[in-house]
Amino acid sequence: MARNGKKNIEEEFFDIDKKSRLANINIEFERPSDIFDVNYHTKKPILSDDFMDWIDSAFDLVPTKYNINISITFKHSEGYTKKELSNIFNENLKLDANSKKSENKSNDVIALTLMGLGLVFIVSYLLVFTIDSNSVLREFILYMSDTFACIFIWEGITLMVIQRYENTAYLKNIEKRFNSIKFNFRDEK
Repeated sequence: MARNGKKNIEEEFFDIDKKSRLANINIEFERPSDIFDVNYHTKKPILSDDFMDWIDSAFDLVPTKYNINISITFKHSEGYTKKELSNIFNENLKLDANSKKSENKSNDVIALTLMGLGLVFIVSYLLVFTIDSNSVLREFILYMSDTFACIFIWEGITLMVIQRYENTAYLKNIEKRFNSIKFNFRDEK
């Protein structure tokens, strides 16, 4: 309870167990195909972007002091077992983690390229700055070199720091805060 006798806002949305520091999230779907698509070529289920975004947002909404248990209930099983759904989920988490790591590597290459271009513009700025002239062309090149240097270096740093932070935070949340997932079917209850 909060100081004023009211529940904390997260308790209105999630089943919070303060002693064990767990947030239990219970959601229901009509059928398993509501949370994944089937790859046309391999016929393997891939969790939908909407579902993965929902899991990511759960980490943002639930306070960081709580680990997360997710319980998903389906009205219809579509022939899947709990174990099959659990395997699909775990394989997709591995696929997503590999994708985030690969994205970090390619973003690093792009970021370093942008920062390298920024340095080229800084060097061009310094070279043109040494020319003793008051021409309009010189001022234009100085202005453009200064502007492009700032843009490229800023974008490179932003890509390297911000995007890497988001991907790394997601992977750490999955690894450290994600406690368990259970799949249930309504007709079993």
